[in-house]
Amino acid sequence: MPILEKVPPKMPVQASSCEEVLDLPKLPVPPLQQTL
Repeated sequence: MPILEKVPPKMPVQASSCEEVLDLPKLPVPPLQQTL
């Protein structure tokens, strides 16, 4: 598990991280606004 986390942030994750980041903010953003 720890190896995967260290490998992704290096380069291969940059591409997938960008996609994940866009999907992540979509869910976490609405919940934050509702709580505020």
